[in-house]
Order: sequence, then structure tokens, then C-alpha cells
Amino acid sequence: MQTIDIIAETSAWGGTEVNTAAVAHALAERGRQVRLIQLGHELYDQHDVGTLHPALTTVRVPLPPRAAMAQLRFWHRLVSAPRTDTLVLAKCVFDVRWPLLDLAMSRGGPRFVHIEQSFPPDLHAVKPRKRLGFIPAGGPWYWRHRGALALHRAASDHVIAVSHAIRERLVTDYGYEVDAVTVVHNGIDTTRFRPDREARARARRRWRIPEGAFVVGTVSRLAPIKRLDRLLAAFRLLLERDPEHCYLVIVGDGPAEAALRSEAERSGIGARCVWAGGSASPWEDYPGFDCFAMTSEREGLPHTLLEAMSCECLPVAMLIQGLAEVLSDGSTGRLVGQDPAALGAALQEIRAYDPARRREIETRARRHVLLHFEAHRQIESSCDAILGDGPAA
Repeated sequence: MQTIDIIAETSAWGGTEVNTAAVAHALAERGRQVRLIQLGHELYDQHDVGTLHPALTTVRVPLPPRAAMAQLRFWHRLVSAPRTDTLVLAKCVFDVRWPLLDLAMSRGGPRFVHIEQSFPPDLHAVKPRKRLGFIPAGGPWYWRHRGALALHRAASDHVIAVSHAIRERLVTDYGYEVDAVTVVHNGIDTTRFRPDREARARARRRWRIPEGAFVVGTVSRLAPIKRLDRLLAAFRLLLERDPEHCYLVIVGDGPAEAALRSEAERSGIGARCVWAGGSASPWEDYPGFDCFAMTSEREGLPHTLLEAMSCECLPVAMLIQGLAEVLSDGSTGRLVGQDPAALGAALQEIRAYDPARRREIETRARRHVLLHFEAHRQIESSCDAILGDGPAA
């Protein structure tokens, strides 16, 4: 029986973790022995993933040591497990970097597949300087980074990218072969994320917001890369136009929460902001929004956007990387520039939509997700790519 190890590092349970568990289960259903390796956490055990199928097991291992040689030995032991045929790194390789894993894999071993959820950084953001035409100076980070990327590219057998934008970046800037990268868009459970009037009423009561109020909401990890400061600034512009009937609900937690709360108070919108905390059941939150806003500075193809659209929550997002593969401006939502003033203007326009137009966009957004981003199809495509059964797309 073919054996597949999936290495999953994470700090919180979200859409990527749900999909990883579903892919592991689907691979087990296809007759593979699957071991889900929890790197420094037990989140998959907490969600009983190991009970989904007899051929699926979960294993917890500590984070690798920091010392280089000790870490290299750690990875070598892990990837040299007997009878492992394929090793999958499940999340955001270019954000969660383990170059010594690449070195261990470059020595030979199982087929190595990684799933890239995040848009890779711009390699040209930092330019190297040279002296005498060839000696690097002032840019050692650049050369070290390029060397690590070359090692990773050599160690990888295949990449699954969640958007065409990621694939284009990997091929054009990072030097990957076209056939080495397969696009499999993220998918969601559209039966769970659906319009729900009762959930809407429950959410409004939980947040102590009147039913008739206009609610801008987001579901996000509160981290600097999500740029929720731009959402606060845009909401302040909306509140200047309608100070009586608008609220902002932020579902999530993270290291930037204290700074964001302070900024909301300083800008005078604190009384209209609801900090709902992390949610284990976000399908209960989206129906409470009238508009879902996304302000990240870098994404692959975010689950939260798909979830909001599936719940018929009208989305507005700042245009970055792969979002145009999901949203069509004016048809399935709104896409604006990376400027709080542009987002604020879009929120004011959405606030003024007549009910028929709003309903048309919300319905079209859910239909688009049903046609193109349903979880079952995406999970099967991921399994095909991991097993080497599907063509590059």
C-alpha cells in the first residue's frame, strides 16, 4: 500500500486546515496509508481527524530544533521514515520556511509535493549590489535567499498552487518548470456555508446590533499582513456619511489586536466596532454581515472570501494577486485599489444599493462559488496532483 506523509504546521484552525484534513481523508479513501504529521501542535487531534478513516493516522512531533545540524538530523529522520512514498508539505512554503528540510530531501527520498497557499514574495523587492562587477555587497540576504530558493526548487517534485497568480510567479520569477506546478483552487463546503436567516438573527443578537443596521464584517487572523488598519480607515469614512446605522464586526484574533483596538479608539470609531474574537463556526458569523471586506496585502486565494460569497454576503476586496480569479467587479462583488479612500467609497456605494441590485450580486456570487469552488472537486484534484495522476493546469 502506498504511504503518504503530510506535514502540517499551523497555529490556528481555519479553511486550510479543514481542506488538509479532507485531502488526507480522501487519500485514505483511495486506498493509501496516510500519516498526518502535526508539527508542534495537536489541532488535528483536537478535531478528531485521526478517526475519519482506519488508514488515516495523526502523529504529533515537536518543532525542529534551531541548531542547524540538529535540525538537519531531525528532518532526515522524519523524511527517511520506512515505506514513505510521498511527502506533502501542506501550507505556505514561502512564508513558513524550512530550508534544511529541502536539504534533507535533496539527498534523495520520497516524492516531495508542497501546497502553496500564499502569494510568494517579490524577489526583486531587494536588489543586490556588486563591487568590481561580481562580488556581492550590501545584499547578503538576497543571495542567501536565492540560494535557498534554488535548493527548494531542486528538492521539490511538484507544487500545487491555489491560484494561477501563484503559478505565474513561481514560473516567471522563481524558475519553476511549467509542468512542475499544478493549479488547484481552494474550495469550501457550500452546504455548510450558505445563506441562513436564523443565523443572521443569532449573530446580530450576539453582537448586540440592531437587525436594520448596516454591518461591514471580516473574518481574519489579526496580523499585520492582513492590513486591517486600512479597513478601519475605510469604515471611518463610511461612518462620516452615516454615523447612526453602520457597524464594523471583526471576527478573529491575533498579535495585532491590541494595536487595532487602539487605532479604532484614536480614530473615534471604537463605539461602532465589535471585536468578536476567534470563531470555531464562522458559518454562523457571515450571515450577520451585509458586506464582507478584505484588505490583505498578500494572499493566494483566501477561503474566507469564498465562504462569504457562499453565504451570499456581498464581498468587497482590495485588488491583489489571485482575487481577480474569484471576484468580478460589479458582477460578483467589488474590487478596488489598495487605498482606504477607494474602499470607503465602495462601502458607501454598497450601502446605497437598492435591495434588488444587492440581491442580484449576492445570488450571483454564491452561484459562482457553487460552480467553481466547491470543496469536493478541489479535494479530488488535489489528490490527483499529490499522486501524480493529473495534468498540470
